[in-house]
Amino acid sequence: MASNEKNDEEIEEVPLIVNHELKQIYVTGAIGGHTAHDFRLLFFNEITKEKNDNSIGLVRSIDYEVIMSHRAVRELYSWLEKHIKKYDEQMKELKNEEGE
Repeated sequence: MASNEKNDEEIEEVPLIVNHELKQIYVTGAIGGHTAHDFRLLFFNEITKEKNDNSIGLVRSIDYEVIMSHRAVRELYSWLEKHIKKYDEQMKELKNEEGE
């Protein structure tokens, strides 16, 4: 590990202030890309919509874009990886308990 890198135990906790106007959204997916300067994530919801021939089709409604620095994306990736593993382990344990 490089001398300027810190492990989880060495990282100082930074207090969080949650805005009282915090907005929550639910999304069914994301797409995106990156430039040399930042990463861009577009979040969408899949919804059904009637077509001209009266059939029903699926569309993706994009309402939010998040622009992140490379560092922020790496931190998000690390956080997601850790929590997805934890979630998968819990679901595996739950499935094993239900199967007994």
